[in-house]
Amino acid sequence: MKVSIKLYSFIKDAAGVSKESIEINEGTTLAGLLDFLVSRYGRKFKEAILKEGRLNPHIKIFCSEKLINKNDLSLMLEEGNEILMFPPVSGG
Repeated sequence: MKVSIKLYSFIKDAAGVSKESIEINEGTTLAGLLDFLVSRYGRKFKEAILKEGRLNPHIKIFCSEKLINKNDLSLMLEEGNEILMFPPVSGG
């Protein structure tokens, strides 16, 4: 099944792509997708999204417009899901 990935700011720079459609297996969880993306995009991407082996708490992940709780990456992905990854936002 296919899902689309959209990456922003330094996450996009680390991966070398801003968006991509990816073929994954049925039953893949969000955690499984993140593992796949780390293996696909390499060390810079891993360093951009992980902190001490866990998802950086400041990274925001949306799945089809729903904000995902970083402590629950067991969400089963479905055909056509759109995954967005945003870095911390600053300003004022």
